[in-house]
Amino acid sequence: MAKSLTRSILTLATGSITASIVMAVSMPILSRFFSPGEFGVFSVYLSLVGLISLFASANIESALMLTSRKVERAIILKICIIITIASAMITALSILIFNNQAKSYFGTDSIIPVLLVIPGVIAFCGHKFVTINANSNKEYGYVSKATFYRSVLIVICQLAIGFALSGTYGLILGSILSYVLYILYFCFKSDFKSDFYSSKITSKRVKHILQKYRRTYMHLFPQSLLNYTSQQLPYLIFPLYYSTSVIGGLFIAQRLLKMPAGILTMALRNVFYPYFREQNSEGIYHTYIKLTFGLFLVGLPICITLYYYISDLVVLILGDGWRDAAQYSKYMIFWVFMSVVNVATTPALTIISENRLLLKFETIDFAIKTAILLYCLTSNMTAMYTIMYYSLTCTVSYIAICLICTYRLHLNKRVEITA
Repeated sequence: MAKSLTRSILTLATGSITASIVMAVSMPILSRFFSPGEFGVFSVYLSLVGLISLFASANIESALMLTSRKVERAIILKICIIITIASAMITALSILIFNNQAKSYFGTDSIIPVLLVIPGVIAFCGHKFVTINANSNKEYGYVSKATFYRSVLIVICQLAIGFALSGTYGLILGSILSYVLYILYFCFKSDFKSDFYSSKITSKRVKHILQKYRRTYMHLFPQSLLNYTSQQLPYLIFPLYYSTSVIGGLFIAQRLLKMPAGILTMALRNVFYPYFREQNSEGIYHTYIKLTFGLFLVGLPICITLYYYISDLVVLILGDGWRDAAQYSKYMIFWVFMSVVNVATTPALTIISENRLLLKFETIDFAIKTAILLYCLTSNMTAMYTIMYYSLTCTVSYIAICLICTYRLHLNKRVEITA
């Protein structure tokens, strides 16, 4: 059992890590092919697609992980697809009604990038559905391979389409096409087609499924919405105040810093869950302290050194046209560093059943970040200062949750874990 779990985790982690490496290697190429303004439109596009996708599926796809019955999975998949198409139609109608406001928000004179949100939502939701269904079937090998293939395809598609079409269309259409190819891979390689056609949809079955799993998707939806809006906050608010060049610079700087950090945290987090699960409360407490403090001591000298050289390094990697992004990265370095230090926090709190505490913290944290960001923006601060203060807020937030986790683990170290 333990070996099977470890093998599954390593299989999924391998696909994610290799995909991140491919995306990291492609950055110097894409940054010289597309301008900061074009990346700015693309980042706004991605943020809106992700936000609309949360409402489009209402997290009902999460029920796929709770059932092994093909009949139920077929009904869930069909419900999700119907809701997604309906949401896409509502989005299309909204765009047509408020097309001038939408173009202004995107920072573009053309309505086409805005209209591409619709196929983007459908493709992104389809990507979620097939991935979760494959994980439910324990088809981890397919997920790992498809994740890697998509990372290669998105770079190829973006460059190829960008070469044929000017502007940000290459970035957007390349992303959509890579999702479509990802979905087709599962349709031909996995059990997705057989799951989908294993049962006909009826109003009675839909009602039964929605009732049976309502607690799952109703509880997960607000948390998923909160997590996403918290992570994407600058890209959802900045278009109202700053140019697409500023947003593009922030997007690339954050992606460039978070890619190596993400590879590390992804590998560690997947190991921490089963590792913590095998220990008692006191063992989790001592392990958490050693891991977190160890990461802090090892990473701090590297972080301080990078702070002085990161600007020149980013310009070297991305090119001379990305000097603003290089400055943004300097302010964001400690924020990203603390995200790595906190890699064991969520697994530790989850194992000791402190999910409610985590949700409360995230709610308060989101409110504080929003208030500070809006204060900076309405005070007419430059983008540089706004990003600096926001990055400082995110750094303090990570320090706070680290201290809270340590305190809660200390209180629980004599309590037996029952779940």
